[in-house]
Amino acid sequence: MDNYEINISNTLLTSLSSYATTIARVPIEKMLEAADFVAVITIESGELIKNKGTECGAKYTAKIDSTIKNKLDLKDSTIDFGVASRYKIGQQYLAVLKKTKTRFAYLGSTNSRSEKRRIENENKCNEVYPEYRVIHNIFGMFETGLERDPEYKGDETKMTFEEMQENGVYRNTILVYPKFVHIEENIKKYEVTYKSCLSYQEGCILIDMEDLLSSLGYKYKKFITNKVRS
Repeated sequence: MDNYEINISNTLLTSLSSYATTIARVPIEKMLEAADFVAVITIESGELIKNKGTECGAKYTAKIDSTIKNKLDLKDSTIDFGVASRYKIGQQYLAVLKKTKTRFAYLGSTNSRSEKRRIENENKCNEVYPEYRVIHNIFGMFETGLERDPEYKGDETKMTFEEMQENGVYRNTILVYPKFVHIEENIKKYEVTYKSCLSYQEGCILIDMEDLLSSLGYKYKKFITNKVRS
């Protein structure tokens, strides 16, 4: 199935560009620390949710590919979460989630009118929200993908695609918006050629996911993906 996004009214979701003055730039380690559940997931389905005529965003169901942090001892093979409607069906993400019915953000809107509207909307939608929500508004979901490691000097001509991943020819990377998520300088970064990065006005970076997680003391079972960034 091709990737696609679920779209809802602009009255519910503020555009990315307008977040520039209203959302704190948060270190990714703080987001991981605050999370109840962190995993590599693949979104399998999604649906718009409403409550008595009020648009409440979207709920997604995702397959859990590799669990990194499981504070609440979740044993299911899938997870439901929300509520922004910008995520792609079929896409794999590093998901940083909190079990909460309210938005989990380090800093919300500084505009009193929009903040009042947000609170009113949440009060109307609480009973239909999914159990888990993305940390730091929409920025706790990091799109994954494979990036060829320019420093790899070995001979991969006889390797299978899976072996190339296992041996580091291709590295698992995540897409990060640095205006809203802080990444330490020592974390390995890759040249940005990905179309989503180039088209986004605030810019984004690709970082080595394994390098990031190991530097913060997290361990996870290696997984295989066939999605090379283009």
